[in-house]
Amino acid sequence: MDLTRRSLVNAAAGAAVVVPLGRKAHAQSATPSNTIRIGLLSDLAGPFRDISGPNGVACVRQAVQDFGSRGFAVEVVTADHQNRPDVASNIARQWFDRDGADAIVEVVSSAPALAVNGIARERNKVVIHNTAAVAGLTGAQCTPNTVHWSHDTWMLARSAGGAMVQAGCYAGTLHDLKAVADMGVPAEDDAFGQGRMREDGRKLHPSDLFEVKKPEESTGPWDYSKLLQTTPGDQAFRPLAEGGCAFVRG
Repeated sequence: MDLTRRSLVNAAAGAAVVVPLGRKAHAQSATPSNTIRIGLLSDLAGPFRDISGPNGVACVRQAVQDFGSRGFAVEVVTADHQNRPDVASNIARQWFDRDGADAIVEVVSSAPALAVNGIARERNKVVIHNTAAVAGLTGAQCTPNTVHWSHDTWMLARSAGGAMVQAGCYAGTLHDLKAVADMGVPAEDDAFGQGRMREDGRKLHPSDLFEVKKPEESTGPWDYSKLLQTTPGDQAFRPLAEGGCAFVRG
């Protein structure tokens, strides 16, 4: 069965049964040619088991029940990668080469996720990462076979991290920042780029405003947004005394 990314993501919740690793590939299916096989590779007993692992298997069962019958079946096999990239790689190869898996999902933890990502590319199969947050999955190691259905560390630095800085959650480092400003040293980091330190200890850096693109505006599978404007740091981070907020000024 030829599958697009969209159809495979939808099929992950298709009418299916969850079978333990080691069963015959199509043992539960009366029509194997109309069956999609998905491997759920996760941490079933380690530090990530509570946010993934058995909970992930339970969510697949719930999705199967809610999705109902759509004219095809989905078989889900499960395995524990033990948070080891070598174990994850061996399981992925077995599922793709011997057991006929069409896709692998979950793959919690960065090292196993990156290992399985490469194997999916080699085998021209699909891997859907819906837990691992390592930015490499949507950066240097992104492939046409990769679906990163989750947040990543770059996004956290640019959104939640930026909001925390702007809200003053780094107030404990204020004196150090002032010392940098007094020295006349420009401030630059990987998360927020080039900037400078203001006298009150605030780092000033450009702030970008993006808009989500319409489907017809997108030029590729990862072309989701367009830059509307960039506000210079001295305008984006005005001192409170110069702001127009009545609550702050009152």
